[in-house]
Amino acid sequence: MASHICGRIDESVSIQPAKLDMKDRRIISFLLEDCRMPLTKIAKAVRLSRDAVDYRIKKLQRDGIILCFSPLYHLNNLGFNKYHTFFLLGGGNKGRQKELIDHLKSHPNTRDIIEYSARWDLEFVMIAKDVQEYDRIITEIMNNFSDIIQNKKKMLIIENYHSVHLPYHFYSRFREPLVMKKIEKQTEVDKTNLKILEILSTDARISTYKIGRKIGLSPDAVSYRIKNMKDAGIILLFTSILNLTKLGYHWNNFTIQVQTMDKQTERRFIEFISRHKHIIRAVKTLGTMDLMIYIVTDSMNSLHTSIKEMKEEFGDMIKTHRIYPGYKEHIYNPFPKIIMSSYSGDKTGD
Repeated sequence: MASHICGRIDESVSIQPAKLDMKDRRIISFLLEDCRMPLTKIAKAVRLSRDAVDYRIKKLQRDGIILCFSPLYHLNNLGFNKYHTFFLLGGGNKGRQKELIDHLKSHPNTRDIIEYSARWDLEFVMIAKDVQEYDRIITEIMNNFSDIIQNKKKMLIIENYHSVHLPYHFYSRFREPLVMKKIEKQTEVDKTNLKILEILSTDARISTYKIGRKIGLSPDAVSYRIKNMKDAGIILLFTSILNLTKLGYHWNNFTIQVQTMDKQTERRFIEFISRHKHIIRAVKTLGTMDLMIYIVTDSMNSLHTSIKEMKEEFGDMIKTHRIYPGYKEHIYNPFPKIIMSSYSGDKTGD
């Protein structure tokens, strides 16, 4: 099942941003907050006919603005952790660089591959059961591509502070963007639930009837399982993933090495980033840098202002910082193949 999508950011930074009217923006906001929302409900809210809303959504997809509809789920509850590796590549052999990117794109553990115009050439985001599995995979990659990988930097995600897909103003109904809350108790997920998640990760707007036909369950049974996964915190949200470049935004990875950060400062930092209009994701990491923040802005002035605000607010906390401008996203995979293939249980439920 082809579940990956590509192109939230791309090298075509000179393209004209898509022209969206207020109706398009309101439709997008509803699909960000719950992409499984019925068309009739969206239509009533935006004062259009159901068919008109359906046409606009399909046009947004055809134009490459909406890339896919996908559940946002808690990886830890599926038994996986997320790891980031930054690669510095030698510039001599373009063919080998393409081989490396193609290898990473096809790897079953791959979540994301982003190319940067800065010190590090690639950010490779993968999932693994534990640090030993992560180390084995990275070691294999380094051995196979030692001729072009000049250096690497490894980072383990310790805690997710904040995660949304678009800047704050796109979310019309949320008082606050979604904060990734830590779930203390791991919930068991059987193979049938994983199949449902896999299908939803390809198209989260698919009907329970169609899901049921694919896996041999009634629509009611599918609905029951989806509700249970939401109640258990496995599925956090049904959302939409959009092309940031076509919306006129630029992607930047801002990393911070912390001088000192007590609990009070950490709480203040989380409050700051969760309400910041240009920060879409922030995580605490284990590695050479302590914090990683993804900032999307529509101008260099907005980026400058965002960084200056952080430095002014948390000057005592920040020891060093780096900014990496995004150039191209080669792949974003909502549901890496390893999740399904690593399942060894035999329970399928009712």
